[in-house]
Amino acid sequence: MYKKKEYYQIIEEINKKIEECIEDITNPKNPFTLEDVVKEGKNARNDLSQFNQFKESFGIYVFLDKKKPVYIGKGGTGRRENSTHYLKDRIGQELRADGTLAKNITKIDDDVSKDDAIKRIKSFNLLILQKTEKIHGNEVKKEIKQMEALETFLIAIFNPAYNL
Repeated sequence: MYKKKEYYQIIEEINKKIEECIEDITNPKNPFTLEDVVKEGKNARNDLSQFNQFKESFGIYVFLDKKKPVYIGKGGTGRRENSTHYLKDRIGQELRADGTLAKNITKIDDDVSKDDAIKRIKSFNLLILQKTEKIHGNEVKKEIKQMEALETFLIAIFNPAYNL
């Protein structure tokens, strides 16, 4: 059980992260462009090499369309043993036609096919927030809980078009 002082410390940490994330989203400094990453065609394989630095990390990612957040997600929550759900893997999933982002685009925009959704994703920029290297022990649970709370908060603040 936490003491009152510890609760305030946790809230202060989360508030700091929220401020940093809002600043990063509203003034993105170095978002990834997806033009050369996303490949079109039935058997095309996306080039995820520029995301290798995130292969054992977790964090929040934001897809931007003209600097406006259109989809916010998280990766690396390690919910599975020997998880393939690190940040790089989740981003890779979102860039596929069967990923959540493409599915949500086709659900929301009725006249958009999966191929059109991929073309749209290809035009987005990608911003990585709260990247944390692989950590162990009790710190993992704390970081994951904060990341999940932060993702929920950012979705509530920015109301991205493709987060259902």
